[in-house]
Amino acid sequence: FCPSPFVLLWAVTACAGIAFCQEFHKWSHTLRSQCNPVVNWLQDMGVLVARKAHLRHHKRPFETNYCIVTGHMNPLLDRTGFFTGLAALITRITGVRPRCETGDRFDYLLEAR
Repeated sequence: FCPSPFVLLWAVTACAGIAFCQEFHKWSHTLRSQCNPVVNWLQDMGVLVARKAHLRHHKRPFETNYCIVTGHMNPLLDRTGFFTGLAALITRITGVRPRCETGDRFDYLLEAR
């Protein structure tokens, strides 16, 4: 399957990390009463991104709080305009504007059917 144990170890670690990141992100959208107390404690201690901090990312102008696991880098990336610049670069390259600018949400999924 994989000739190098190091590549295999890297791939397994990367896949596990991605899976955990998605779970951590899901918890930032889950009601406190529906999460395990350990998850709530990790969010309260700032180890995982807190609900209020992450939910700012889902409010206009949709330009902040993109870090979905811990949120530790949000202040620096928000202050420097990193994600706004990245969106502008993607728009320049592809010609596609972010849905938050166009007002389109998920209409493109319905059109594909």
